[in-house]
Amino acid sequence: METRRLAEGLAEEIRDPLHIIRGAAEIRAVVSAREGNSEAWSTYAEIMEEVDRIDRLLMDLLIYATPLEPRREADTELASLLRSVSGPIEDRTGASITVRVAATQAVRLVGRGVAVDDGQLPSVAVGSEHARTLLYHLLRFAARSAGEDGQVWVESWRRRDRVILRVVHDGRAIDDAQLPGLLEPFGCRGSKVGFDLAIVRRVAQLYDGRLVVRAGATDLRLRLPAAAR
Repeated sequence: METRRLAEGLAEEIRDPLHIIRGAAEIRAVVSAREGNSEAWSTYAEIMEEVDRIDRLLMDLLIYATPLEPRREADTELASLLRSVSGPIEDRTGASITVRVAATQAVRLVGRGVAVDDGQLPSVAVGSEHARTLLYHLLRFAARSAGEDGQVWVESWRRRDRVILRVVHDGRAIDDAQLPGLLEPFGCRGSKVGFDLAIVRRVAQLYDGRLVVRAGATDLRLRLPAAAR
């Protein structure tokens, strides 16, 4: 609880002035656009982008510092969740995310916004908010790794009592030196990895799940308990 209070206090003290800075930069960006000053507009847009990044880091810190308990109130269907979290990530990173739906392995492609029958993607025995957190941070890590105009593919299938989510990107492979720090907050200095995989691993472990990350690979696998048939 002490860590949580520290994180909350830190976030509150930092976020208030951050929002003031962003508001001022947004006003100046509008004025610069009206004046046709593209250089000034670009500077203020960069300030807003960096403020937003710091704000997201603070939210990630709060998630990571919060004591967690598994929530098994209901099973979670993955199709709608994947669509809802992939859109904002695509908009923010510039990467394209495609979901490959399968009972065993990839069978056909389902793009964002295309209807998916409930039976086509396996459901998981994970609380809905925790499932959203898992998918968001897993996909965001992959999209950041792919970079702007990069590609991310998501495959999902059921194997006995487990659901396997495989996320593949076309960015750089994970190297041996990077691997140990990927699952720790800011474990890879200068990489802007942040809390993504640390949060995924922590939440997955609540449900006896497992995140598999391999050196030399551009894919990640998340194993979660499958919903009862």
